[in-house]
Amino acid sequence: MVLIILRKRHTRRIDLVFIPGHIAKKEFIPKHIDRIDLHPINNNTCLVKQGGDWQERPSHQEAIKVLIGKIKYIPVRIPLTTGEHVYPSSPDLYPDILARSFDGGGEPISEHFNFNLQIRLEKVHGRSKPTIKALDIGHFRIGTRNKIKKTFDSVKGKFDNEFVWIVKHVHPVKAR
Repeated sequence: MVLIILRKRHTRRIDLVFIPGHIAKKEFIPKHIDRIDLHPINNNTCLVKQGGDWQERPSHQEAIKVLIGKIKYIPVRIPLTTGEHVYPSSPDLYPDILARSFDGGGEPISEHFNFNLQIRLEKVHGRSKPTIKALDIGHFRIGTRNKIKKTFDSVKGKFDNEFVWIVKHVHPVKAR
C-alpha cells in the first residue's frame, strides 16, 4: 500500500508525498497507536483519544486519517526538504486526537498535548519510474505501479514544478 498526498502551492508547484505502507502499518501504528515496543528509558509519544482520561487508543483508520491530514495540511509556506524536520500543523485540525507521553511500561507520564509530526523525507529525482524504484515496489501488484503512473499523468503539464518525496520515518512530537 502506498498513500499519496498532493500539496498544491499557489506558485504552480506541487509536492507529491508518498508514504510507503510499511511506514504506517509497521512503524507508526504499532509504536504510536498500539504502544508496542515502547522504548524502556525514553519518553514514547503516542496518540490518544479523550476516552479513559485521555488514554484511549484511536483506531488504525483514525490514525491513518490524522497522519495523512497532518501531512497534507502542513502550511504551504513551509517547503518540504530532505532530511528529518518537525512540520507544524494546525492544532484545530484533529482536536479529538491528541498526543501523550508514556513510559516503557505503557503508563502515562504527561498530560495530553497538541502534536506536530517529525518527518524524515527523501527527495526523488524523476517521476514514476524512479519513484517506483525508490519505493521498492517492483514486486508488488501491477495496480500499485499503475496508480503511481496515473498520479503523475494526472498532474503532467498542470504545474511548473513537481517535487516528489518519500516518507522514510514519521513520529509525533509535542507542538511548540
